[in-house]
Amino acid sequence: MTLNIHIGNLDIEPLDEGDALHLDSTPVRFIVLEISLPKSETLHTPLGPSNHADFGYSRWREFCERVGIKEVFYDEEGSLHGNLPGALWLTPLVAETISGALEVLCGKYPDYKLMDVVTEGSVLDENFHLLHWLDFWVTWSLKNCERPAIYLS
Repeated sequence: MTLNIHIGNLDIEPLDEGDALHLDSTPVRFIVLEISLPKSETLHTPLGPSNHADFGYSRWREFCERVGIKEVFYDEEGSLHGNLPGALWLTPLVAETISGALEVLCGKYPDYKLMDVVTEGSVLDENFHLLHWLDFWVTWSLKNCERPAIYLS
């Protein structure tokens, strides 16, 4: 299964009558719209300039465990915070946790150079690229969004 991650401004939109989630009043859903910034403003990673990325569930969990940010996305039982679909509010503490994990990784590998391509099977490349992507979009969202969030679906 695929985990879709969008980082940005959390919006609410009405659902069509045929959608699964219904409330007693008007059915709604939470969304974070996909955006792309010009390459000059974003990291040059294989993830591209978008605030959206797709990952396998187990790949995402393993990444979070490897880099020390599991508590940002998972509860003590190992379930994703915010359910699916669901949203996590972005706070300065979330940003500090992700930035801190990136600093630790950079400290362990001070000569590592972020390239435009991930070497297939390289856990180190994946760790650097995903952490840089997360750090960029979380920081950007906290500075630029009225309701900064990570939307998971």
